[in-house]
Amino acid sequence: MRLRRFNLKRTKPWSQRRRGVALIMVLLVVMAMVVLAGNFASNMRVEQILARNLANEVRLEWLCRSGMELSRYLLGQQFANQREPYTTLLQRWAGGPGGYAETSGDGSETFLDAIDINERGVAEGSLLGLLQRFDGDEGWQKYLERASVEVRIVDLERKININWAIPHNRPRDDGTGYTYPYPNRPLQEGRSLIEVAMGPDYLNVPNTEHGVIRDSLKDWIDNNDDRTPPNGFDGDEYTRQYGYRPKNDFVDDLSELKMVNGIHETREWLVSGDIPDDLEEGMRPRFLIPDLFTPISRGKININTASREVLMLVDPNMELCVDRVMEHRGGSTHIDAPEDMSDDRPIQQVSELLSLGYPTTDIGRTSSYLGQIFDVQSWFFEITVKATTGEGQTKELVAVVFRQDDRNVKVLHMYWKSGG
Repeated sequence: MRLRRFNLKRTKPWSQRRRGVALIMVLLVVMAMVVLAGNFASNMRVEQILARNLANEVRLEWLCRSGMELSRYLLGQQFANQREPYTTLLQRWAGGPGGYAETSGDGSETFLDAIDINERGVAEGSLLGLLQRFDGDEGWQKYLERASVEVRIVDLERKININWAIPHNRPRDDGTGYTYPYPNRPLQEGRSLIEVAMGPDYLNVPNTEHGVIRDSLKDWIDNNDDRTPPNGFDGDEYTRQYGYRPKNDFVDDLSELKMVNGIHETREWLVSGDIPDDLEEGMRPRFLIPDLFTPISRGKININTASREVLMLVDPNMELCVDRVMEHRGGSTHIDAPEDMSDDRPIQQVSELLSLGYPTTDIGRTSSYLGQIFDVQSWFFEITVKATTGEGQTKELVAVVFRQDDRNVKVLHMYWKSGG
């Protein structure tokens, strides 16, 4: 039997290659679609985050503004409390426990007792607690529970006004906050306060640079372009070397000092705090300019809030009684009755320094002198409010206010420090 041979067709090589190309094209299309879908999802995620951040930005702004308004009201209420005619770090505005004078006559709580600026979250007496109490929206309630607000109030009379620490020929001005409180410019051993501050106990500036910085600061704030001998810088010298002219007006912000000859480029870190890592240990300052000075205040130093270093810097005789002053003003004020206060009470009159050991041979003259330098009240305050969401987004508001009386706590200027 003969077998028939069948002629089987063999697949051509080019056909197999077509099927391989088609598979690759399908894979490429699928890959492209996956990439597009991933990009779309990523964009949607970004859009969602941007939308959430935008909503948070508005909420954070109003939380910061609410903190500022609460601070203003708190400062006004404290001033209205006539049983405490002084400004001290033990009061509620400073985060202190408050005093006996903050309780009304019948023993009930006052507004000052109900506020605690140390609380950052939703708690009794906190800003967020107050906001949560007066708004019943469930979404807003949950938002507040995850947020935090930090409020800090600092009085500016605890520091020396830089505008009268520098000798200059401008007249006194008792109405703007740039008061020149001394009848004669404050001198320690023939030196101005800014020179004393440049010493090793404070800014630690080399002696060879004291005159340059002193005279250049005077040229910066005086009302002319003339050079202060022997080390000053006139307007033309500023223009040639730095490309700008001196301000010839009072310092409004300490950052201006970074433009002053002697500080510009070489010692700007005295203002910014960015001390070079390679600076020798013996050349490092104990304090920075913002630790000791402020551009805005009435000039007189508040005995109840100033640091030990500021008190001794402004008057060398304070060294003899500064320990007693710090102990006296720092005592507890949680006493029920005035007669129980004894020595644990803030200084209510500048003349009390005499009973705390301030040296004198003429009580009347010394009391008058101390009244020209020191005070027991503060009028200018810096309010810093930092709000943070549950996701970590932050916004920070800084405002400088002037407390004229209990109903007038005026905002002089404010700015967004970060996030705004």
